[in-house]
Amino acid sequence: MITMQDVAIAAGVSIGSVDRALHGRGEISERTKRLILEKADELGYTPNRVAQALARKSAIHIGVVVETRNSETKFWRDIRAGIDSAAQELQGGGLEVSWHNVNKDPRQQTTVLGRLLEQKKIKGIALAVTDPNAIKEVINRAVDQNIAVMTFTMDAPLSKRMWFIGQDFTLAGRVAGELMGQFVGGRGQVAIVTGFHSTPGQRQRLSGFSEEVRAYYPEIEIVGIWENHNRPEKAYTITSEILHVRPDLKGIYVTAAGAFGAARAIKQMKRENEVKLICFDIVDETVDYIKQGVIQASIGQNPFFQGQTVVETLYDYLVNRRLPKQQCMFMSNDVICRANIDHYLPKYFKVP
Repeated sequence: MITMQDVAIAAGVSIGSVDRALHGRGEISERTKRLILEKADELGYTPNRVAQALARKSAIHIGVVVETRNSETKFWRDIRAGIDSAAQELQGGGLEVSWHNVNKDPRQQTTVLGRLLEQKKIKGIALAVTDPNAIKEVINRAVDQNIAVMTFTMDAPLSKRMWFIGQDFTLAGRVAGELMGQFVGGRGQVAIVTGFHSTPGQRQRLSGFSEEVRAYYPEIEIVGIWENHNRPEKAYTITSEILHVRPDLKGIYVTAAGAFGAARAIKQMKRENEVKLICFDIVDETVDYIKQGVIQASIGQNPFFQGQTVVETLYDYLVNRRLPKQQCMFMSNDVICRANIDHYLPKYFKVP
């Protein structure tokens, strides 16, 4: 059956816009409304009148759970802006979204989730924490209580979660490995800086990179892996030390936050013409170093769009009881370099 999400994808708009066009809620331009109605007609969209009536009579409550140390970074501010944008668009359809921060202690994460389950009003939970195995049981309990649980940015594939939205971390690592192989000419020494060895997504980015290098660039030597705890100042110190003891180093791969600290060290030591740096995501400092040619490429995943998709898919499921077509909805791996950065800036800087 065709859902509002299918119509939104076909028209190139958000589910909130589809909801407003089809049901006369909120403001929408006549041009956009006409396009949406045309696409709905082409696809043969049939609204679920019963579900819509229920949605209008009672609010649909969704809880979003994020680890506190994550929520303070620009990437996570952009995620939240996307969530808030979609929540505002769907407010007329009875949607209410609450935000819940947790610390890195799995026991505290379990406690917060347990409290959410006790709130009878909660119908769906969007979960983004860094230890999926520790909270597997509480996820399963929520699903068993008919609460829709999805994960985003970090998956919990061994749980009963219903779907995942985020980056394919292993594939992203393989893309980074291919880029590094091309940039360094297929040979030479390469160092890796990761945030935390314990973070699953960063481990997958690392393993994907290593697999690609071993398979296609056997003359590249990975000389070591260092943790910067997602801190740019630590990435700066680590990179400075590596460059000092390894004058022949050809590349640095940063799997997590703080890559601009490594870029600063490369530039200060005047090694930007010799050492190729590949990292992830787009923040102000990253943009500056890409434009200067110190960072050769950053692999983005459009956090604002991720946040929107989290809310829109949960809302669509709770209203229409239609699951996304894929259990894993992967964001595109945008390879952003000096040649195309100006093209991507509007996409990645929709929010402050």
